[in-house]
Amino acid sequence: MTGPGDVGLERCRQRIEGAAPGLLDQLAACRAQLAAHVGPAEQAMRALGPLTTRFCDAFYGTHPAGPDSSQAEGDFDGAERAAGVWAAWLLADRLRDAHPDG
Repeated sequence: MTGPGDVGLERCRQRIEGAAPGLLDQLAACRAQLAAHVGPAEQAMRALGPLTTRFCDAFYGTHPAGPDSSQAEGDFDGAERAAGVWAAWLLADRLRDAHPDG
């Protein structure tokens, strides 16, 4: 059973399909791909902050020169890069920045 709004929606779909053939199918495919990946990406992005904090605590807490030393501070960037922390944040930034209005 269809209602009056369904007829208007179908006409709208027909107009869009006539003006831009394949566009609605492309949107549906894009939506499906986003839906398939949004959960794992969202979970990873939420975990990244606390994991980074734990990494910092572990790095500074175990550095041989002590947590407040300039040597520890100097070594930190390299350790972040080697551990993949920077790469993870770059990936998170790419997801955030992918939307042109973001």
